[in-house]
Amino acid sequence: MTELIEIPNYIEGSFEKTEKKKILTDLTGKPIAELYGATDSLIRKAKRALVKNSEEIGKIGIPTIIEVLKRSMDYYYDKDIDFKTTALLAGSPISFVRQEIDSLKTWCKNIDEYLYSCFGCIDYTLTEIKKNGKLIGYRKFVPNGPITAILPKNDDGLPLYVLTQLILSRNTAIVKPSSEGASSFATIKFIEALNKSIDYYGPEEQKLKNAIQVVNILEERENKIRSTANLVVTGGQVIIFGTENTARALSAEISNDTKINKIIKMGTGFSISIVLNDADVNHAATEIVHSSTQDKGNKCTTTNVVYVEGSVYPALIKKLRETEKAFKHGELLAAETRLGLISEEEKKQIIGRIKELYGHTSIGAIPNYIEFKIHEIESHDPVEEMPAPVIFLKKLNTEEDIIKQTLTDIRRNELEKNLVTSIYTKNFEKFEKLTSVIPSHTFKLNKSSEKINFLLEHQGQFLIQELLDKKILEV
Repeated sequence: MTELIEIPNYIEGSFEKTEKKKILTDLTGKPIAELYGATDSLIRKAKRALVKNSEEIGKIGIPTIIEVLKRSMDYYYDKDIDFKTTALLAGSPISFVRQEIDSLKTWCKNIDEYLYSCFGCIDYTLTEIKKNGKLIGYRKFVPNGPITAILPKNDDGLPLYVLTQLILSRNTAIVKPSSEGASSFATIKFIEALNKSIDYYGPEEQKLKNAIQVVNILEERENKIRSTANLVVTGGQVIIFGTENTARALSAEISNDTKINKIIKMGTGFSISIVLNDADVNHAATEIVHSSTQDKGNKCTTTNVVYVEGSVYPALIKKLRETEKAFKHGELLAAETRLGLISEEEKKQIIGRIKELYGHTSIGAIPNYIEFKIHEIESHDPVEEMPAPVIFLKKLNTEEDIIKQTLTDIRRNELEKNLVTSIYTKNFEKFEKLTSVIPSHTFKLNKSSEKINFLLEHQGQFLIQELLDKKILEV
């Protein structure tokens, strides 16, 4: 990897390089790629393309789009160097990168199943509504307006997941990947794969090359917020992935300047686990560790907080401590490495926050690395989502105490619902009881929180449905 990989913008079917450049490095500072920033003129061109191409993109048939998308997966991350580049840019173990990308490629190759889950059919544009076998109407889904999608730096599989649904929604879109990590690389690899697939087909499919524009913004944070808000067009939609602070800042900047249809916020997660007295302790410990150590422990579905019913606590903490000792620092490109790397600045912020909350932490001094750690805390101590492979354990006496404490902690984090709650119990009635009173988007029975079923809603919604306008036609 001596030559730098080039990551251009993509505007109206052309890959665009500019004089504005940023060198992307791995966490040792070694240069990996050149990221080309968008000029003001390219941004204006991209915004015009949203409006200019929206009508013809909206006419392309769903079966045609599905066929193009499935074929594109033959070209997406089809070389070993793609996985290695992503691992180095993101600081992620290559084993995790392969697993995440491959699982999403499988999802895209079977996108019919996802559409069935969302709409009950493949071609969702007009679906029948029947009562007792008699047709009483139709549900019609149409594009809801040009989209601006803002992607985060900490999820390398997200570009495939999001861009697939942008294409399927038949809205035109501007995608702004993060200028850090592997977000921009994964995004442009999707566009390259999509174009290779489109070239296999005729004039109708060629129009899909104009459906998505990719714009790289290189400014510092304050200016980047303004520049990102400037990508939004009047009457359009916005999807924001990222922290709550970023989502709030962008939403405020956008609403001040532009009248839009909808802002879709896909923010942080605060995922938790609950272990009841009748749980299989060995299984629960294994699943909790998996959910806490995926990649760098920084996913929205990562478990950071575990609520444990009293009598099972000693056995669970013993098993977790045994696992804690087994984790070793390793090279990102080694197949056996489990945990990734972060910047020293991020590590400093995480350690500082843990000390601020609890007064101490035992996280070690290996550069760019946070080892898997378990912190036993008091039941009343504050907890929050922590972008690191750390677990905060709370011991509660009864199920009722667990319910009260989870409700308190969710409210303290200013959330209506937390993202995922994993519950470990052999009793389905207990599981069902907790699901009735804990405000969570998703519940899992004896499964780790980080395992995402892509055929189900995420954060309580199917993204593609949020991008469409549903109309009811009564006949």
